[in-house]
Amino acid sequence: MPSRDTCTPERWTAILIVISTGVRLLLAALVPPLGDETYHWYMGTRFHLSYDHPPLTYWLAAVGYCLAPNGGFLFPRLPFVVLFSCSTWLVFLVSRSAFGGMAGFYAALLFNSAPYFFIGAGVAALPEGPLTFSWLLCIWILMRLFFNLSSTGPMYRWLGLGIAFGLAFLSKYHAVFIPMGAGLFVMTDPAARKVVKGVGPVLALAAAVVVALPVIIWNYGHGWMSFSEFFHRGLTVRELHPGDAANNLAGQALLLMPWIWALLVWHLARGLMSRPRSSTTVFLSLMAVGPLVLFTAASAINGEWYQCHWPIVGYVSLFTLAGAALAGATGCVVARTKWFAVFCVTTMAGVAGCILLYATTPLSGPVSALIPGLAPAHSMVRNYDLSGYAGLDDDLLHQGVLMRTNLFVCAGNYMDCGRLAWSLRDRLPVLCVARWDEAKGFLFLPMASGWPGADALLVSRDFDVTSDLELAQPFFSRTKPAGSVTVGHGAHRTTLELHLLEGMSRPFPSFSAPVRSWEP
Repeated sequence: MPSRDTCTPERWTAILIVISTGVRLLLAALVPPLGDETYHWYMGTRFHLSYDHPPLTYWLAAVGYCLAPNGGFLFPRLPFVVLFSCSTWLVFLVSRSAFGGMAGFYAALLFNSAPYFFIGAGVAALPEGPLTFSWLLCIWILMRLFFNLSSTGPMYRWLGLGIAFGLAFLSKYHAVFIPMGAGLFVMTDPAARKVVKGVGPVLALAAAVVVALPVIIWNYGHGWMSFSEFFHRGLTVRELHPGDAANNLAGQALLLMPWIWALLVWHLARGLMSRPRSSTTVFLSLMAVGPLVLFTAASAINGEWYQCHWPIVGYVSLFTLAGAALAGATGCVVARTKWFAVFCVTTMAGVAGCILLYATTPLSGPVSALIPGLAPAHSMVRNYDLSGYAGLDDDLLHQGVLMRTNLFVCAGNYMDCGRLAWSLRDRLPVLCVARWDEAKGFLFLPMASGWPGADALLVSRDFDVTSDLELAQPFFSRTKPAGSVTVGHGAHRTTLELHLLEGMSRPFPSFSAPVRSWEP
């Protein structure tokens, strides 16, 4: 770890960002895309104001792809790699402004040692990247508004806050917790209540609405469906299972590394309960409370304990408190602090190395055979399959399928459709034959319903064949098997079953129909 005498915290943080960016670029280049990522890329290349989720992730993946359409999935991921480098610098700025430069360095180092942020937000084409960046940007501007009162230009800061909040809203609806945390702080701090008087908050709200207009306009034209889906999925009461909240917390700990998670939770508790407390500590703690408490508690009633990534953006502000604690160590604790930091970095490097090894392994055999008990977990296999459907285009070209007219390709869920689209790259239309929760944005594409007389090539995994055929067959006159094909490489190979569906007799439902309840 750096000595206070040999280098400035700013320089060490810059070095950390350069090294981190290099490792994440390597991961982005070598790890095949997940189904969610290919879905975001494909929808982004079909520009809409918004989608079933806010649009910024889709747009960024499409912009990166446009830089090099033949450059592999590194380029759809590139904007997310760059954004995370900016997020690391924002962690440093927030922590330095509150507790000094070394606190900023240690906070940035811990931030880069948490797999959820380093990989989920820093590599993958997922909403976590832009959400984390805009969340941190909001925190940084709010701290300058609340705690740097002598500076000039407060209206510019309010304007910047509105733009940052609008970007957060374009990233993920978790953005609603930003004004919630700030509002809790304003209610508990008299000095903060003086800051929010005047036209500043109105200016911020107006700017946020302008930036978020694409989401608002799209939802207005689609029955506010993505808003209602967000609240319906998160707050639906099914059965009370307190143990699910414990499972959710365990998942959070694994995504952050248990030792980092424990450190962050400890400082959250201290920030809320210890006396005396600085206003900065209270602010950073309250910014974490909303998503951590609500989503963890909701997992006990909505049956979705496995969505343990939902609350994790709330931990962002706690890295500052943890970094300040490490930087403030004295006496014999200093050596332990440095060893702890080294341990965090080493374990994250080990995780990154294992992922690279796993993604590039020359071993043969399906991925489900490598991990006992994984094969029956269909949704897990589907989500984390790294075959990318590589080679499917060559097989279909060899069979003459790509030369056919009046044909589209389809699958029974949005992730597999995304992989099909990435493999085929617009050589055939890709549609999704599924209900709303599995089709998502494919329902809103042009010709999403197919066309009369069309033929379709249904592509299914072995465990999806029966259900996919049940969904698709009622819309066609004839169905016949078309063989199977093995795609991917090394350990990441998947066998796909093909069926040719001939003579489309009626269209798939699209958004113009009651998509949440249709049955074939």
